[in-house]
Amino acid sequence: MTTIVYGGSLAALVACDQLTGAGHPVTLVTPTSRLGGHFAGERLGDARFDRGLVVFDFGEPNATGFPDPLTYDPDARNDGGRFGNLLASYTVSLGISIGRAPGFVMWSDGRLIPDFVCDARLEGVRALPSWLRAHARAELEAMLATDQHAQHVQRQHLAPRDDSASYEVASIANHGAVLHHSCFEPFARKVTGSPSSELLARHARSAWLPLFGTETLAAAFAGGDELLSEIPFHVVRGGAVADLVPAIVRRLEGSPLLTHIVRRACGVHADSAGIRVELDDGAVRGTRLIWGHDLEDLATITGNAPVAPVVRTPVVIVLALVSRAEMAAPDVGTVIVPDDQAMPFRITNQSANAGVPDEALVRLSVEWGGADAPADDDALLALTQAALARVGITTGDAGFVAHRIIRIRRALVLPSADNRDTIHDMRQRIDACGLPIVPVAPAAGFGVASLNDHIVQGMKAARLVFAATGRTVSQADGADGAGAVAA
Repeated sequence: MTTIVYGGSLAALVACDQLTGAGHPVTLVTPTSRLGGHFAGERLGDARFDRGLVVFDFGEPNATGFPDPLTYDPDARNDGGRFGNLLASYTVSLGISIGRAPGFVMWSDGRLIPDFVCDARLEGVRALPSWLRAHARAELEAMLATDQHAQHVQRQHLAPRDDSASYEVASIANHGAVLHHSCFEPFARKVTGSPSSELLARHARSAWLPLFGTETLAAAFAGGDELLSEIPFHVVRGGAVADLVPAIVRRLEGSPLLTHIVRRACGVHADSAGIRVELDDGAVRGTRLIWGHDLEDLATITGNAPVAPVVRTPVVIVLALVSRAEMAAPDVGTVIVPDDQAMPFRITNQSANAGVPDEALVRLSVEWGGADAPADDDALLALTQAALARVGITTGDAGFVAHRIIRIRRALVLPSADNRDTIHDMRQRIDACGLPIVPVAPAAGFGVASLNDHIVQGMKAARLVFAATGRTVSQADGADGAGAVAA
């Protein structure tokens, strides 16, 4: 019998692709006709954009081989990073090539330097203003001398999973107060709208915040050669990461095993077949439900409404096409702006990242924290154009050939202790219902909605269905295709 997949998230689509590719019937139910969610990107004329910076993160040191997606743990820190080879193979199976994005740069004291806020280009600390460099280095050396850097980042993987240390506490313990307050605290406030004292250190990466070891930072300031490698962020070569979604959809549209219904779920109940999903018009029945929509909605329709709202931070994204002739730095890919509330927090040249040096119209995305972006569109555009010129991306008089403003009221799930507890409580109560439900992003857990996480979660959900039906997956075959299941 069919498996029901609810929601149009990328994780849901990957689950459908894996299931139908292995000969398993699927009923896909989506509340709207838009598929792919955030990862579907946008179109501006003939140009496809990602919604801001969207990258594969293949930077985990243990990302080797082809680990079984069944071993993926949404409660383990950055576990999606282990599956880099598997994700790359899956992307290639869609006819899409990927390549490494240029190293990020950071706007500091009126110039661009190697970025160590989102990327790990620690040589950038030596390009900081001399006064800041001197104070930060002296503080780090004093910390090492007294051996009071007990929250070394390397111990995070061994710490209890319910670790409640704030990013402020962990960052100051590792980086020192000088560097924290000059670089990391301002960036945290820009991205999340909240002080870092309200953010959990364990989940800081979901807000693009780093945690380096004290010894590593001190060596970087001292000019040591043994620095961390740049994070090998990857993007779709020649296009946008959003190209993944239509590629998956095309494969699904070619499968006779997929039935797609556009309806909203109103209830979920046990059924003789396994599970029944009540819709706003009718119902569907299946052996199990893969839920790829908001966790709050699943909690509500199972009678487990959240006891508190999940706080999400707003973000505003400006997408723009700029004539290449008006680009002052056409080869710069991603710029991080950690401070200055009158500036966006990130600027991305999507054409440069994708390795397309000859596009006549360059694709730029400019991301603002919701609290910093003017509510008036004209004022926002004026500030955005001024920021691009100030950072040196465009010439002073550059205009936009075309643009789109995207205001997302509820974007990033704030990585706070309250949100963690609310989400954990919902997951526990839904599990206690005993219904055959497999949540995937955005419902899979806390801080696990990255591109890596979406794809691995979709693969894991499909394999859980296979396991329930007594079928096994050939990892060698399944690593690079849509299914590959042996009876």
